[in-house]
Amino acid sequence: MRRTPGYTLLEMMVVLAVLALATSLVAPASFRQLESWRRHAQAMDLLKAIATLPTAAREGAQMLVIPAGRYLGEFGGLPVPDGWTVLLDSELRVLATGACLGSTGSLSQGGFLQAFALDAPYCRVRRVEAPT
Repeated sequence: MRRTPGYTLLEMMVVLAVLALATSLVAPASFRQLESWRRHAQAMDLLKAIATLPTAAREGAQMLVIPAGRYLGEFGGLPVPDGWTVLLDSELRVLATGACLGSTGSLSQGGFLQAFALDAPYCRVRRVEAPT
């Protein structure tokens, strides 16, 4: 009996089983990495939005005062995404000219924590090492 070139069904099944095993080992880590990237992007978007507070104060021609505390849903007129918390360590004052007196705080969601500082006088947002 002459053998025709090609793969047998058994060989194909073994290859598929090995690929399925490799995928099952790699997939959970990939999904965790994607979730981490999504959280990081949301945190950066929220920090960029916080950096726009001086513009809002100038456009409204009035001082913004945001007391220290925990904020869910809204922070200084800015929407806070679901599941996120903004914690402001000290009162934030943004003058009508757009200058601010500075503050520190953190963003958190689940196990993610990103500390930040708002540097006077321009309210520049700076990420800082989270306290341990």
